[in-house]
Amino acid sequence: MSLSYGFVVGAPGLRVFWAVYGVLTTYTMVQINQAAVMWFIPFMVLTASLYTSLSHTKKSDPIDCTTPCMVLFIAGLCTSAFAVLYFILRFTDLATALPPALLSVVNYGIPPSIQEHQAAVFASRDNGLFSAVGFVLSWSVALLLGPVLLCRYLASEMKDFGTEQGPGREGPGAWMGYLFFAASMCAAMFSTSFVPFSFAYFLGRPAPDELTFYKALPFTVWETKAFCLMLKACLFMVYRRDKHRACEWLLHTYGDIAFLLLLFPLFITLHTIMPTFQDAMAHAYVLAQLLGEVGAYICAIYMFNPEFHQVSAHLNGLFNLGAKKKQN
Repeated sequence: MSLSYGFVVGAPGLRVFWAVYGVLTTYTMVQINQAAVMWFIPFMVLTASLYTSLSHTKKSDPIDCTTPCMVLFIAGLCTSAFAVLYFILRFTDLATALPPALLSVVNYGIPPSIQEHQAAVFASRDNGLFSAVGFVLSWSVALLLGPVLLCRYLASEMKDFGTEQGPGREGPGAWMGYLFFAASMCAAMFSTSFVPFSFAYFLGRPAPDELTFYKALPFTVWETKAFCLMLKACLFMVYRRDKHRACEWLLHTYGDIAFLLLLFPLFITLHTIMPTFQDAMAHAYVLAQLLGEVGAYICAIYMFNPEFHQVSAHLNGLFNLGAKKKQN
């Protein structure tokens, strides 16, 4: 129900995004709609997540999630290693020394015009190395620390982290939470189009002669990702000493981080059935965004048992007028 409510609330926002893009850009209505949808998806899930997290108290027993967290950790390690190798092989001098067969694997699916454009942009930017290292390092740390923190939170007793009734002690492993928060915030910054934190945006930006239907998509995807990731990471830090709230927002934050975990496999899969690079990347963007955020939302619902209370309108508002008169 809360997800449906988020969908309904997101509909007016979709029209706001249409208006903003229509005034500030020269995109066609089709392009504006594609960009606005990328804002609509995370805000729909965010609205539902805020309600399910903040409207009810929660309770749970310690949960053994060692196996799924280990799987996520290994997947994050593979993604990080792939990202490091990918950027080294594409944007350093090693790229010129690669055999043609290996070079074709590295550049799989990317049209030559986009390859040349990205290489030229990377080589011409003074902050190219800084933005590349910062992007890969921050996303990798967040991908690896997320499962470790989740396992630690879910396996703990209430007294270790506290509840709504009072904060718990942070303990000797509290530094991991701070490091995850810092890595998430840096990952968000390096996903924007602001210099010098603009590696993700330039990497997804098409070449001038490739400005087709999806020309607004890379900018919108990464700006949306940056905004939502920062907000969720901040909520995790605010509730870091309330076990249930902290674990929920850790899940939601990791759902955004998992975007990078899902993006490469989805692109490779979709490129085998989609006609162009832009089609495959656009669908991979949408699916990675949707699967990561909705998956985290569903996990957060089923991991904790909400303790429902009478709504405030019944206790203190209009529906309580009769009870007040009787007491008087």
